[in-house]
Parts: sequence; structure tokens; C-alpha cells
Amino acid sequence: MSAAPRVSIATTSRIFPATYTRVTIVEGPTGSQRRARFLRRPASATMGVGTPREVGMQPERERAVAVIGGGPGGAQCALRLADAGFRVTVFEPRAQFEKACGGGIPIRGMHHFPFLVDARLPGKEIRECLIVSPSGREARFPLDPLYVFSRADLHSFMLARATTAGAVWARARVVSFQRAGTESGGGPGAGAWSVRASHPGEDASTFGPFDFLVAADGASGSARRRLLPGEEPKNVSQGIGYYVPGVSEEFITLKFYERLHGYGQGARRETAGRSSATPRASSIRSRARGSTTRCCRGTFWRRP
Repeated sequence: MSAAPRVSIATTSRIFPATYTRVTIVEGPTGSQRRARFLRRPASATMGVGTPREVGMQPERERAVAVIGGGPGGAQCALRLADAGFRVTVFEPRAQFEKACGGGIPIRGMHHFPFLVDARLPGKEIRECLIVSPSGREARFPLDPLYVFSRADLHSFMLARATTAGAVWARARVVSFQRAGTESGGGPGAGAWSVRASHPGEDASTFGPFDFLVAADGASGSARRRLLPGEEPKNVSQGIGYYVPGVSEEFITLKFYERLHGYGQGARRETAGRSSATPRASSIRSRARGSTTRCCRGTFWRRP
């Protein structure tokens, strides 16, 4: 078997002073299977914090795109489209918001999105995981670098990049959308899209027409549910998040509870509660409340 190819990428910054080497390992006689590892090395080069324009996207300056949702996915999509010459409107009513487990990015993400290495976006490097069993026994093991950002900071940072690239940010909540000649929410046809959205304290207004519509309002977003209906229950999990002010550790803690099979298979697979009003979610919340500090420390960023 021929030697596996190696690709080295050197980065350093005031936030994450490290160089990472990606080792691609080719397996099998046909060389069709690949996997990657990321190793920490002493810093030896400097990478600029700017992001080059995307390659291979041709300008379509007469095309208009509506992006529903301005989180990391929607903001990055809006930036790329605006950079390519599209007229982009991002519908996102919130300038900042927190989200449980919404700011963790592995080293692979930092490699693919180097613009996150930016002094304007404070982050924390996590290199250790603590697991606590239901009986209280603990185990620790090292992690490949995981970077934790405040989701509020990440949200505003990504939106600012999108608007700088030329996208228009409509601070309005989408209440409905429709394609010409079809029922609300999508369907076949070649008509333009119109979006009805309301600013805080105002009646809904109609925006458009748009040639394309992007549903980037999250896994439980209304736009996503309309365009991609019929999500199977087995693919839907539940979760409860807590925010502990002033906690900023160098490790992640995973706490397990008796009779709560959060990572099991089959019908008993339960991680927590997307609807906090359900009896099951209330039971989980009451059982976990006493261990909130132990369960959550290490996963939250202390804002300056």
C-alpha cells in the first residue's frame, strides 16, 4: 500500500496559539475510505483573520434570496451568497441569544472556518472531559481541542460578517411565506417567493419577491418543518439546558442519571425535553436540579 498523503496547515493567533496538522489516512485497496486526525504542534506561522471570497461561485446579481434564520448556518449562507453577488435578506429578530451546547466547535470546525480565529470573538479551549456515573464515580480523558464560544457572541459575530458582505438584515420574525401559484410553505412550481414578517410591536409586512428561499431557522423551526415535513420521531431528541453564571472551567462534564437512558437505543432513548411543559421533561428537570452545578460546569463561557 502506498504511503498516505499528509497535508499540513499552520495557524496561530492571540486566542488559540497552536498549529494543527491534518493527517489524511487512505485505507483499503481502492483508497476510497478516508479519515482525518488533528494534532497539536508548536505554532510556527500566522494566519490572517480575514476570509477570502469563495471560489467557484459565479455572480448572479439579479437573483434575490430570503434566508429565514440568522444563526451560524443562516449567516454563513447569507455571507457566501452576498459575496457571490446575490441580493440577500436575512430574517432574524434577535441580535443575540444563548443556546445550550450551541457554541462548541471542534478543531475540524476551526480548520474549515478559519475566520473564527478572531480577536473580536473570545473563546475558550477545552482539552479534557469528565464523566460522572449515576453512582458518583468519575473518569477523565483528554480531548482533541474543542473550542467553546458564547452563542450570543458567535451569533452577533456571524451576522456582522454577513451584513459586511452585503446582506440585508431584517430584524423581523417570519410569520408565513408563500410561493406564487402554490400553497403557503412551498411545493412545486417556478413562482417567486414572498415572505410575511413582523418587526417588534408592528403588524406583519410582505417582503419580496425572492427567487430562492433558505430555511435556516433550526431543527425545530417553522420554515424547516414546512419545507421538510414528516420528520421521523426516532430522529428527534429532547434536551434541557441550564446556564450557570460565572462558571468557566478547562474541561467538559457529562453527568449520567439513574433510569435516564440518554444515549440508549430504541424506544427508551431520551436525552431530555424540547417542550419543558411535558411531564417527562418536568421529571427530568426536578431530578437534575440538585446536581446542576456539577452537571454543567466546564461547558459555559464566562462573559467579561
